[in-house]
Amino acid sequence: LNFVRAITDDLIKGQKLHAGELIREVARIAGGGGGGRPHLATAGAKNAEKIGVAVDKLKEVLRKNIGD
Repeated sequence: LNFVRAITDDLIKGQKLHAGELIREVARIAGGGGGGRPHLATAGAKNAEKIGVAVDKLKEVLRKNIGD
């Protein structure tokens, strides 16, 4: 599995989001890791069966930080 996350300037500055931190947290759920810069990050993971849980976690984090 490969994950890629990009975040716009307004969310980095206004909501203090960081693409590297988000992608690391999501990839960890699926048995992987990664990181990157505030704007763009990549990660890999080994457990494809956990992709749904990982995506749900990403949605949860984003809702908590930026809303629906």
